[in-house]
Amino acid sequence: MDQYYDFDDARVRLDGWTDARNIKSRYRNQLRNFSKRIKTNGIKNICKPMAMTASQSWKLGAQEDGDVEPEEVVLRIQGIICNQDLPPIQRPFKIFTSSSEPHRRQYMRQSVMLTGLSSPKFDEAIASVYAIQGMFKQTSVNRSMEEWTPSLL
Repeated sequence: MDQYYDFDDARVRLDGWTDARNIKSRYRNQLRNFSKRIKTNGIKNICKPMAMTASQSWKLGAQEDGDVEPEEVVLRIQGIICNQDLPPIQRPFKIFTSSSEPHRRQYMRQSVMLTGLSSPKFDEAIASVYAIQGMFKQTSVNRSMEEWTPSLL
């Protein structure tokens, strides 16, 4: 089936969509721009990992001059979906009751795999993921965070 797919055209279109999203969102929330300097619309210098005690998790937050509290950072990436695993989540979300861990929630995993077809703009986004991972590794208490590595098909 890949013999009929025009990878070069798809890469050009993906770059076009990425550029259009950059202009529309004023660059700030695009993952590929994360590590750029503030003057060129990057936000790395104002971001830091935030511990969320209630959920025992971490989030990336940004705090600009004049902000009282950091705001959660939500970043966007443009890519082409090349694989997905999206099992349905039933409502209400069922809770396990076992003798060892009563009321433990069942873990459900959903995933989407994106490809950038070797686009330099997509590669910039992947470099930003590594930069964010580095920030969290420096902050984590025992410095033991699971490494993220891109999947290769």
